[in-house]
Amino acid sequence: MVNGSSAWVQSGALMSYTPPYSPQLRRAAHLVDKIFKGGNPGEIPVELPKNFSYQENKAALIQIQREKALAATAKIKQFIEEHERKINWIARPPWVTRAVAPNQRRIEYLRLLHQYPAVTAIRYLDPSGLEQLHVSRLGLDAVGSKADFSRDSNFLKVEPGNTYFSPVYFRKGSEPYMSIAIAGPPKESTPPGSPIWDVTVAEVNLKFIWDVVSRIEAGKAGRAYTVDAGGNLIAHTDISLVLKKMNLSSLSQVAGARKYSSKPEE
Repeated sequence: MVNGSSAWVQSGALMSYTPPYSPQLRRAAHLVDKIFKGGNPGEIPVELPKNFSYQENKAALIQIQREKALAATAKIKQFIEEHERKINWIARPPWVTRAVAPNQRRIEYLRLLHQYPAVTAIRYLDPSGLEQLHVSRLGLDAVGSKADFSRDSNFLKVEPGNTYFSPVYFRKGSEPYMSIAIAGPPKESTPPGSPIWDVTVAEVNLKFIWDVVSRIEAGKAGRAYTVDAGGNLIAHTDISLVLKKMNLSSLSQVAGARKYSSKPEE
């Protein structure tokens, strides 16, 4: 709510915009004096205020910006969770067996890329960490390449029941990406001491987050941005700052937000 009295700001109004009262009172007294001295009210020129006072309710503005940030966070969370659910269905499908993996998996991977444009590539790793299938919209597909990913974090840090989200990285120094890795159902016939599950890894373009952040209005001088768990800038209204791979973990607002987050690791 915007009001003409600064007293309303103290009562909860968003802001006030009004000329100072003291000059108005002096101007009114001056007009009354002219009338008492015989002046014709209709001939006295109207004098508009020359100065105005602008006052904001800081608490109300902070609450509005907080609501905008929470709304943007909800959109980003929905985006990530939706992709996680679809990739999980691909990783643990009811229709797949080891005997039909290559062809049937490739069909499902292509369908996933068609339905979810943010997914740029998806690969299937066997329990040894060897790549058996790779489908990409940015490069050539590969079947049975046996590229070794056994030391890759996407393979090592995932297990059945848990999803692994990689740190945000930048492909060719441009748009931000994140890998989502999900383990398939445990296998029974696996040598002792070896992983007992395969892994599906999808590369997801996070440009959607840029679009969400760019729509946030934070006033004339305000800026909206998003950082990852390490404080690395991944989205900002000024894209050039993101491409510089700036780390904002030293900023008090970033440190404070992570301190009071229910899940500081996210």
